[in-house]
Amino acid sequence: MAHPDVTLQVNDQVIKARMQEITDPADRERIWNTVVSTVKGYANYPKKTSRVIPLGLLRPV
Repeated sequence: MAHPDVTLQVNDQVIKARMQEITDPADRERIWNTVVSTVKGYANYPKKTSRVIPLGLLRPV
């Protein structure tokens, strides 16, 4: 989160993007539930730490 600018490569396309943290609790819960339903192992991450695991969206710039 300290360095939100990223460069992604999808096949032969290179995309510059910026990470936008998801701070709205309702959005965060909805997106986290989607992540957990897609990759079951993620459900255990919050049990291993006391911090809130940050989530973000990558937006092209």
